[in-house]
Amino acid sequence: MRILYVVIAAQDVPLEITNDDRTAHVCPRQLKQGVERLGVEADYFPIGGTYSKLNYLKGAVKFFIMSLRGDLDKYDLIHAHYGFHGVVARCQFRKPLILSLMGSDVYRKWERLIARVLVHMVRAVIVPGGQMKALVDNYPADVIPYGTDVDIFKPTEQSMMREKLGLPKDKKLALFPYNPTRVYHKRPDIIEAAIKQIPEAEMVVAYGKTSEEIAEYMNACDVLAMASSYEGSPGTIREALACNLPIVSVDVADVKVHIGDLEGCYLCEREPNDMAAKLRLAFADGKRLEHGRERALPYSLEACAARTIEVYKRVLGKLKKTQHEQ
Repeated sequence: MRILYVVIAAQDVPLEITNDDRTAHVCPRQLKQGVERLGVEADYFPIGGTYSKLNYLKGAVKFFIMSLRGDLDKYDLIHAHYGFHGVVARCQFRKPLILSLMGSDVYRKWERLIARVLVHMVRAVIVPGGQMKALVDNYPADVIPYGTDVDIFKPTEQSMMREKLGLPKDKKLALFPYNPTRVYHKRPDIIEAAIKQIPEAEMVVAYGKTSEEIAEYMNACDVLAMASSYEGSPGTIREALACNLPIVSVDVADVKVHIGDLEGCYLCEREPNDMAAKLRLAFADGKRLEHGRERALPYSLEACAARTIEVYKRVLGKLKKTQHEQ
């Protein structure tokens, strides 16, 4: 089986098929790594829409031309990640198309309109969190989050990581592993305001890091803090669990499913005072999680990739059956 992933570009790269993992957004990159471990071949068609919206139009034209030339014939199916990329990938009809909706493409109202139409133009839809299905009219999507590389995200000694990263040893550290300029979405302002209420605490921003580096920060810090306005199914939560890092988070997406009853983790309101109160509790505990990693293991790269491959097989099986009947 060979798949082409139409993905968010991690760099401003040319509009062409590539196998270079550095070109792709972390989520489809994790899926590709997982399916390849299970024997499925995969390539990328990265689109730098964040660098220029014109790249979506250019990508659509390029994809149509590639289809006419037969460049896509070597693939069994196309898997588009994110709504706009689904539109680009739908510019060909020679190969079955699967769509993964990732979060913003259903939480932003104007993008949701596109998603609601697009789900009826593909063979299967995957969403990372079940709460997203209601936003696309309860379309019968498969709920499969992106996997966690539990070989990278694993517990290591905290003081060693703090020394390696040059982090203060006498502070309680709350990790924010997102782009701090995405204020409306990730709400770092709430976390910053909460941390200001705790003199012994400090907020650590780790953005633009590799997975290996993020794992080091998770093991160096005392807690992961999340205050996002919306999420699909934040992989950061499962990565933190795999490192046995305590979590303080708002009740967003499927976070409650993962940490709601886990000792050492706390749900809070999306406002500084309650977040500060829950951070104090997590800091006071002063311990790593005892059963966090157990919660993360069912969401390993291989486990989530295996579930996605079952979707591929189902789509291809239905297609063969239809062709046979004709």
